[in-house]
Amino acid sequence: MTRLYSFYQIRVRFISALFFICSVAILGKMLYIQSFQASNLRQTTLDAGFTERSVKGHRGQISDRNGQVLAETIKTYTFWVNTQNEFDKNAIVSLFSETFNQSADTYQQLLSKRKIYIPLTKALNRSQCLPILDKLKETKGLHCDVSANRHYPLHNLVSQVVGYVDLDQKGQFGIERQFDPILNGKTSNLIFNRSANGRLRKAIVNQHPTVDNGADIQLTIDANIQTILLDALKQGMKRSGALTANGVILNPFTGDILAMASVPDFDPNNYWSHDVSTFLNRTISDSYEPGSTFKLISMTAALESGSFTSEDEFFCENGEYQILPSKIIHDHEPHGNLS
Repeated sequence: MTRLYSFYQIRVRFISALFFICSVAILGKMLYIQSFQASNLRQTTLDAGFTERSVKGHRGQISDRNGQVLAETIKTYTFWVNTQNEFDKNAIVSLFSETFNQSADTYQQLLSKRKIYIPLTKALNRSQCLPILDKLKETKGLHCDVSANRHYPLHNLVSQVVGYVDLDQKGQFGIERQFDPILNGKTSNLIFNRSANGRLRKAIVNQHPTVDNGADIQLTIDANIQTILLDALKQGMKRSGALTANGVILNPFTGDILAMASVPDFDPNNYWSHDVSTFLNRTISDSYEPGSTFKLISMTAALESGSFTSEDEFFCENGEYQILPSKIIHDHEPHGNLS
């Protein structure tokens, strides 16, 4: 035994004992985890890898009798920049000015502000912003929010009949309001995979319940006939100087309403820019005297009674009929005898 070994003997034994104690402690902890905590830790790991989220089904479509879509839910894209972080200003300005044919100065001024959130566009359809979506990942500092919004492809054409959906996704006026519970998708809880970076992956397949979309509704309205009626109402209102005009076209054999319109109307895609009075479907919300349209009923009843024939003539008072000393009813056009 060397002199050097004798000098360090106490230190060597202390270090050896320390390593032995640490090894025993580590092995004991591993044994405890494997034997007593395995079940709890396994469940914790599984819970961290999955998460449950509420997912709402899409709102149902509204279409005319020929399948023309009158209201649908589509994805919309809103682009924004956080100018307090690093971003590629020149690339963003060039991309947006070329895509939307706008002056580059417009976007230069927007991006010169120091804000966390600067929207560059309103909610856009995919077809409107496809060039931007293609370059989104490679454009530094450009962000995109995706949301589901109600879209009305025919704009004003059937606005009062269909109504609109507000920012809270609640149906307002027309079909959207009357059948809101049917059109609305149901909310379901789905389980998603969570990746290592915390992002959610696709929902796990074959799980129940599934996402239930709202029901689709098909109207008896014909968009082509609706266009004809709306044009006629606008021309008549302009010619007569009236403030409003309403009209309905029905199939006399089935009673189907082929067209129903009221002007002035509104565009449900940007309903907030219109006066609330244009939201009313005055064809059915207001009361009107039947006027000459009721003549059909009275003539049919007279002929069915057998007291009169189609050859009988009636004196029409030359267009004036006095019901009270102070009240005279005038026909639109004066007539003598008519059959």
